[in-house]
Amino acid sequence: MLHPWDRVDTMCNLSPGALLPLFSSGFTAAGFWLVDGANSAPASCIFSAVINVSAFLLFAVVFLRYCQLKSRAEVQCLNISGVVVFSFSFRGMLITGNIPFAVNGDLANNGSYMTFFAGLLYCWMQTIITLKVNLKKEGTMVGLLRVLLSMAITVCLTFFIYPMFQCSYVYLTPGFQWVVIMLYLVFFSTFAIEFRHYRFSIECTENSGDLLTKEEFITTVSEKVPLIDP
Repeated sequence: MLHPWDRVDTMCNLSPGALLPLFSSGFTAAGFWLVDGANSAPASCIFSAVINVSAFLLFAVVFLRYCQLKSRAEVQCLNISGVVVFSFSFRGMLITGNIPFAVNGDLANNGSYMTFFAGLLYCWMQTIITLKVNLKKEGTMVGLLRVLLSMAITVCLTFFIYPMFQCSYVYLTPGFQWVVIMLYLVFFSTFAIEFRHYRFSIECTENSGDLLTKEEFITTVSEKVPLIDP
């Protein structure tokens, strides 16, 4: 059993990448909370800025998740497909954030559909990946949490889809959008559980001098390392 001070030291040594899912979810939630309406300036401008930044932050989380699982052969197809699926959700967020409903209601609503349904598919894909990979033996616990969140999102969207089969037009009310968005953000924040075991870095190195061709490299090595006759 860890001593309390050991727990503090362990938390201080967590990977900075674990903070990105928490920060992106918190930033998005705070932005939606502060912006009461998005149909008139200046609220619409602030709303667009929040959505744009949030979309890029969430896509960064998705990219780190892809990098984290890139070497796992058993989920390689799901891992790549997840990035492709979320790219549609990313595009939907940009449409929703930059095209107010008052300007083009149909396009803004289509952006919301793309965001929510592509996001739902991504959540289920990540839930399956979590259970299959079982990182650090935490897959069962984290997977169960993601199953519950994915089911909650599915139920919410099912109540939205059902009236569409009754041939009635359905508008995504702000209250409905708020609930679904919060569920998505909680789901994305769970990536911090697995990111804390990994360190992500961008490496940039400078080449010394001009690059050598293959033939030049072989010639240089032959001149510096003389052959020894047996």
